[in-house]
Amino acid sequence: MPGISPGAPAVVVAGGPNVAGSLVTRLVVGERRFLLCTDGGATAALNLGLVPDLVLGDFDSLSPKDEARVIELGCPVQRYPVEKDKTDSELALDYLAEAKAGPVLMTGGFGGRFDHALANLALLPRFADRGLEVVIDDGDTRAVLVSPERPATVEGEPGDIVSLFPDTAACSGVTLEGLKYPLFGATLVRGTTLGVSNALCGRSARVSLTDGRLIVVLTRLTVR
Repeated sequence: MPGISPGAPAVVVAGGPNVAGSLVTRLVVGERRFLLCTDGGATAALNLGLVPDLVLGDFDSLSPKDEARVIELGCPVQRYPVEKDKTDSELALDYLAEAKAGPVLMTGGFGGRFDHALANLALLPRFADRGLEVVIDDGDTRAVLVSPERPATVEGEPGDIVSLFPDTAACSGVTLEGLKYPLFGATLVRGTTLGVSNALCGRSARVSLTDGRLIVVLTRLTVR
């Protein structure tokens, strides 16, 4: 079965209802990223005219018609039982981490079941610890993990909402530039809301910190 090369970037299309179609197409067609679809995410990819490099999951949300299309196109498949200890999204990231893939863009991870959205957010720090950089982008919402080693540039339109959620008990040295409410060396504590509902002043902002880890969520006011 053909797989992804070490260091190669990838796109994961999960089974949620919100898929950033134009972004996926640009990355897969324009940048030739490896396309991994989990279960019903294969339907979204096929509807975009894309052929997955791998379809993975328990196939409980992929219609028989689209499953037949996947097989007809010769897409490699990894099938798992419905009763399992991991979500399809975690299994997909397991595959990419074990293959030592490059940066990963996941889409279809938000917008459906709230518990799945929370679970997907929790995967960001887990896989960062395994050396896999994962960003979730559903078109209207983008989430990225920020650490001292990996500050973030948040790009959008003026007025887009930026919120910060500590992944660790406390985050210190938090500095925000290019946002309506800047911070300089601040401390954010998990379970408080100081970092919620900031806004872009221009088209980009910078988020950095000296200790801890933050999940930064960009909410686009106009879906692009």
